[in-house]
Amino acid sequence: MRGGRLEFRDSAVSMPFSKEIDKFDLDLYLSLPDKLEFDAAFQIKSELPVKIKSSGRYDISAKSLSAKITAGDIPPEEFIVYYNKFGFTLTRGRLDCRADILYKDGVLNADIEAETKNIVFSNGDILARFDSGVTASISYNPADKTIKYSGDLTLPT
Repeated sequence: MRGGRLEFRDSAVSMPFSKEIDKFDLDLYLSLPDKLEFDAAFQIKSELPVKIKSSGRYDISAKSLSAKITAGDIPPEEFIVYYNKFGFTLTRGRLDCRADILYKDGVLNADIEAETKNIVFSNGDILARFDSGVTASISYNPADKTIKYSGDLTLPT
């Protein structure tokens, strides 16, 4: 598929959320005997388009998915519906991230690296601007609803 356009809607969050996905390219192919491989790229419409690329493999017999995802120039203020319940806002800035994802045996694992640029954080009377780097490993088991997290936050000196 080349040059596709989609309308993403999420009604599972507190306020209905939608974003237009543009320039959607997808290559999907069978890797014998039992794997599907993919490469995808698209942009989420924004003042500065959010560029996302992904590649991966689904192993049909093992029921496992591995993928690499990169996303650049994410404006966190446009995705407030996903974090507003925590009582803070991010009013400016950009986020770039990379993730290696593995879904196997019913457990989702992700190794994530992220960098923020000029993020403005607001919580009541607190207002802060910062750049940071985050490295994290997350494991989520939906069967027993457990999350394991380890990570590091780096702030420039």
